[in-house]
Amino acid sequence: MRPSRPRRAPEIRRLGIIHRWDGAPGADWYPWLRDELRALDPPPFDAIGIPELPDPDTPRPDTWVPAFLDWLGDDPRDRAKTVVVGHSVGCQTIVRALAEGGPPVEGCLLVAPWFWLDEESRDETSELWATPFDDAVARAGAGKVVALLSTDDPYTSDWKANGLALEKRLGAEVIVEPGGGHFTGDQEPKVLELLLERFGRVAREPEAKAT
Repeated sequence: MRPSRPRRAPEIRRLGIIHRWDGAPGADWYPWLRDELRALDPPPFDAIGIPELPDPDTPRPDTWVPAFLDWLGDDPRDRAKTVVVGHSVGCQTIVRALAEGGPPVEGCLLVAPWFWLDEESRDETSELWATPFDDAVARAGAGKVVALLSTDDPYTSDWKANGLALEKRLGAEVIVEPGGGHFTGDQEPKVLELLLERFGRVAREPEAKAT
């Protein structure tokens, strides 16, 4: 009689939401998005996390990237079933973390992402995020990438150049929302819409009935 193999814990599909500069897990649309997703039947994600990143008023790559990686983990099976949503500098946090290598995630939805800010919005903290990273490694680790921009973001007015950079550097599908600002509302229906359209759970084929 063969010894029974230990059962592996069932794999779960995760969503991570990475907040913006001066943000928090309870800010903006993050709890709304979590609650909207949980209310669906069936829910597209088995677990939703909104990690609180350190010193949100002065975000630094050397603290935010490790904190996000700690939440993400390095198990290939977990990462393969993880979708991450970033907001503003949260997007930079995600791609810089993925640029450090490791197993790829399922995909990324980047909301109001930027590689540079308008001159009047730059300061010592933003310049920390202007340093280069390995685009090719980040792209390989990011899975499907969708970027949501707006035509009137107060921090990145040249949305066309920003979109082209996202396409070139990350292979992103770029969606432009007229009048979306920096997407800081309590509810952002476009974020929910894109998440479900691009990353909703794939419907399973019905099981064949026994004859």
